[in-house]
Amino acid sequence: MQKPTDIQSIVKGCCLNQPQAQKLLVVNYSGILLSVARRYAPDSSAAEDILQEAFILIFKHIYTFKNEISSLENWLKKIVVNTALKEFRKKHIRFEISTDSFDENQSQVPDAFKNMDFERIMKLIQKLPAGYREIFNLYVFEEYSHEEISQMLGISSGTSRSQLARARKILQEQVQVYYNELERI
Repeated sequence: MQKPTDIQSIVKGCCLNQPQAQKLLVVNYSGILLSVARRYAPDSSAAEDILQEAFILIFKHIYTFKNEISSLENWLKKIVVNTALKEFRKKHIRFEISTDSFDENQSQVPDAFKNMDFERIMKLIQKLPAGYREIFNLYVFEEYSHEEISQMLGISSGTSRSQLARARKILQEQVQVYYNELERI
């Protein structure tokens, strides 16, 4: 990662459409941003497409980045998340409207997740149905509240809560299956 002064020069260079600055931005942040995109995408190819679209938006709107308001990394991640959500809306993915009442802490993902490697965790998250995966990522990784998620996705906060509970339950079951398979070996 670059020093803050280098970040300022990279941002300034990107604002001036300087290829060297744009390359530095991509080299320094593409790994982090791809991992964000992978959390939302159903597969690696879709994640790469999201990242490509995000970089187009990043370079188009880099002039709006205000260094004193947030870090460049957070700003870039937010663009990737919004790009992923926009892609799913384009594909007309609908969220299930729940009439069930779920406790937010119900079906917590076990601590066993901590003992799994990153690739295994990503595969489990990618297996979640799209709506569950989006809400799980927004709540767990991006730390949005259910109210913020409901506004972003045009759903009720109750639906957000129930989708999160269901995602956690599915992940819990997947983790259990994984550890059962390990025990058989």
